[in-house]
Amino acid sequence: MFSERRDLLSGEKVVYIARLSLWPHFFELLLGVLLTPLVLGLFILARIAINYKSTTYIVTSRRFIASNGFFTRKTESIAHTKAFGLEITQTLLGRIFNYGTITLRAPQGGDGAFMGINISSPNTFDSYYSEATTRFQKKS
Repeated sequence: MFSERRDLLSGEKVVYIARLSLWPHFFELLLGVLLTPLVLGLFILARIAINYKSTTYIVTSRRFIASNGFFTRKTESIAHTKAFGLEITQTLLGRIFNYGTITLRAPQGGDGAFMGINISSPNTFDSYYSEATTRFQKKS
């Protein structure tokens, strides 16, 4: 569900798209598969699938975009010039299975940060975000 392409600014390019990791939902997925004959499992699996397909974190050449929600879509973005720090938090299992939480610090917003929880390959996200931010600052 990458509908953000139509929301890109002129001259803006997608640099990286981060998806959620399914590893943190392993036991929930297993439970869903086991309960599928009772129909309850289908609801568990559908909830996980909807959450996975409807959540994206995008690094563009000019900004960071976080989108989530299926019935009610919420999209937040912050320009590279407004962000002042990216923090990655990984548990032991997160380091083993390569997922974690990213927090992008910004002076705007309710708590001053955008948070992406259970993102696949958070260090790859950090690399692309740092590269895009550096390129944007050199152009300015």
